[in-house]
This record gives sequence, structure tokens and C-alpha cells, in this order.
Amino acid sequence: SSTLPTHCHTASDAGPNPIPKPESILPMLSLLGRNLNELITNEFVHQLGPDFILNRNGGWENAILVPLLAIGLGLTLGRLREQHNWLITLWLVLLAVPGAVFFGFPAFRIVSPAFPAMDLLMAIALWGCYKVMAASLPRSWRPGLVTVLLGFLTVVTLFNTYIYFRELSTPDDRVHLREFTDLLAASVAPGRMVLLTGEPHIQEFIDSNQDNAEFAVRGAVGIGHERDVYRVVTYEELFGTLLTLRGQYSDLRVIAEGPKGSVGIKQQLILDALPRCFPGTAIDRLRYEVIYAIPSSALSDPQCTSAPDAAVSGARVQEADFPTGGHSGALIIS
Repeated sequence: SSTLPTHCHTASDAGPNPIPKPESILPMLSLLGRNLNELITNEFVHQLGPDFILNRNGGWENAILVPLLAIGLGLTLGRLREQHNWLITLWLVLLAVPGAVFFGFPAFRIVSPAFPAMDLLMAIALWGCYKVMAASLPRSWRPGLVTVLLGFLTVVTLFNTYIYFRELSTPDDRVHLREFTDLLAASVAPGRMVLLTGEPHIQEFIDSNQDNAEFAVRGAVGIGHERDVYRVVTYEELFGTLLTLRGQYSDLRVIAEGPKGSVGIKQQLILDALPRCFPGTAIDRLRYEVIYAIPSSALSDPQCTSAPDAAVSGARVQEADFPTGGHSGALIIS
């Protein structure tokens, strides 16, 4: 299948006929063995292919826990008559084996639902080993045995914590989205209008994440109040919207894509004109976004009185249209 990574294999590789023939049994067993080997390698050694959920090169589970997993699985299989052992075994087999082994897709996001069952097997192994050793050692040694057990758990916890904070990194697109939604949620407030600049024709980030923007705003001001505190406008509509809303709000802010974003030359020229049309505009450049805070004094007395014609090609801001001493003039994009 073209949707699977190149290292994955499916049962269809063994032949188009869904009913296996005797001569195809060995190839199918070889295929299943190969998929199982890939699953074990991904689980305890290193990932054979990238996964957008877990971007660590190492294995999914701590390899030092493999003996505990084997012991726990053995103890559970040896006592299948107990209902909870049946549940744990089915949990592990049904959630890990079909997708990874039968369908040849040993990805983290496919196998991860089986991890709690693996953790339970390890816990069963720890408890079983402790009971055996506690019964065979003198009573006076039990405090030392408990100390060793707690020390082992502490080492594993510290090791896994180190991996989590040092070997796992958040993808850039998620960092970008988090910054954008956090900035928007912190910017909206009653009596303040926040304008998001989005350009649908160039696949800009803000325009592509309008649903996330609405979710962040609703979390900040409540459902039903979004329209009062934020809007998404194109660059062509930005100045016209600002000049229209300046009589309704004393606090207007614009959030646009920063240097890392997909902002075109024409769009950037429009953004650069903001502090010249509204003197005193504070600009805060973050890692991905730029926020323009327009003061009330500039809103009441802007240095431009008409919206730019951003639909005209060329994108050249005429400096002469900004008067040096007066309070009127036209901002033209030509």
C-alpha cells in the first residue's frame, strides 16, 4: 500500500489470493516473523521509521524492563484461569499484534494503546519477584529488599524523565500553533478588537488555522462572544477594517505572521505601513507571530484616511502620501 512506510509489509505481499495455498505458508510465516521483528526492534531498540507522535530515535520502551515484561507475561499465561489475567493478555494481543504483525504497520500510534497492558505485566513481574524473594530470605532482610525495589523504580523513573525532557522535542509546527493560540487567547478582551491577517491564496498559517483560533478565543471569552473580540481579515481588507472599527473600539490589535511565516512582499509592505499610518503603534515580534498594538491616540487621529488598494499589483507604498506635518493623507499601494 502506498500509504505505508517503505519498511512496513502487509499480508498482501505474500500473494493476491486471500486464501493461502500450501506453498505460500512459508512466505507468509516469514512475513509475519519479519513484522514481529520490526515491532520488537521499534519497541526496545530503535525506531525503524519516523512517527509524528514520537520523534525519538530510540525504542518506545526502556530496554531494561524487557526481563520484567517476559516474566510478567509468563506469570499471566500460567494463570489464565483468573479473569484479570485474561483481560491483560487480550488487551496486549488485540491492540499490539493485528496492526503491527498482521497488517505490517508497527508504528507508535498504532501500538501505543497496548502500553498500559505492558506496564501491568511489568508490575505483576515486580510483585511476583518481590514475593518470591521475601519468602526465601530471612525476615530481617526484607527492609533491604524493599529498599532495592524502590531504588530500582527510582532509577527507571529518573532515566525515563531524562529521556522525556532531553531526547524528545516538539515539532516546529506544534510550537508555532501553541504560540499562536496562546498569544491570541492572551490578547482578546472585552472592549478590544483583535484582527488576524490571513491570506487564503498562499496557504498562510493563520488562515489555515481559523478553527484553532476560534477554539482559543472561545476558551478565553466564552462561546458566543467571539465576534465581539476578534476577526480574520485578508491583507486587502486590513486597513479598511481598521479605519471602520476605530470609531467603535479604543483598543485595536493586529496579529500577523512573522519572519518565519509565508508572508509575501506585498503583504509585508502593508504590515510595514501600519506604524506609519498609526504613529505610536507598538510592535512585538515573537518567534513566529508579530503583534501590532495600536494606541487610542493613533486611532482617533490616523495619518491616512483611506484604505490601501491591495488588489493592485506591484505592491509599492508611496511614501509621499504620508504628510509630514498634517493629519490627513492617503495610503496607496500601487
